[in-house]
Amino acid sequence: MHRLSEDGERYFIRRAIVHPNYIYRDVTDADIALVELRSEVPLTTEVVPVCLPQFSQPLVNETCFITGWGFTGPASSVSARLSPTLLEAEVPIMNFTACQMLSPIYQELLNSTNHMCAGDPVTAATDTCLGDSGGPLTCQRLDNTWYISGVTSFSFVECGTPGHVGIYTPLISFEEWIRTTIENNTNAAC
Repeated sequence: MHRLSEDGERYFIRRAIVHPNYIYRDVTDADIALVELRSEVPLTTEVVPVCLPQFSQPLVNETCFITGWGFTGPASSVSARLSPTLLEAEVPIMNFTACQMLSPIYQELLNSTNHMCAGDPVTAATDTCLGDSGGPLTCQRLDNTWYISGVTSFSFVECGTPGHVGIYTPLISFEEWIRTTIENNTNAAC
């Protein structure tokens, strides 16, 4: 789906399986869930699955892509609106230790198991925003295959604020749970 009101196919959800360690205190931990659809999505040349990370993660400064229909600017802005069109932007993967040094709150509340950072804190030119949560952070391998390296989780401030970056759930930490959950909830006769 590219435009929410005009095109694409819609699929109903059978159920959502939230990670058993999900918790929200000051920030979210294990902020990931799997969604089982009621019907299978037919694959075409234009509709292809994104791969799991295969227990690898993007390199620091590697450019990856964020997508979503979230707000196109700070939600507190008078002109704030949700995007009717799927938006895509490039963000660099940030060194986790450097990310923690952005602010004492980053150092206190983030841990490398549950969080990864992406974006440019100097320019803050591209960022996920309110409404993009749950969307993918995808990267491309050298063999041109795409994999999901993270899931949009949260930000400590409004999107696009210099000195800050987006926080994502790293799939490398949850890939075993994803694979096991899919295996345990798939009909063996299929």
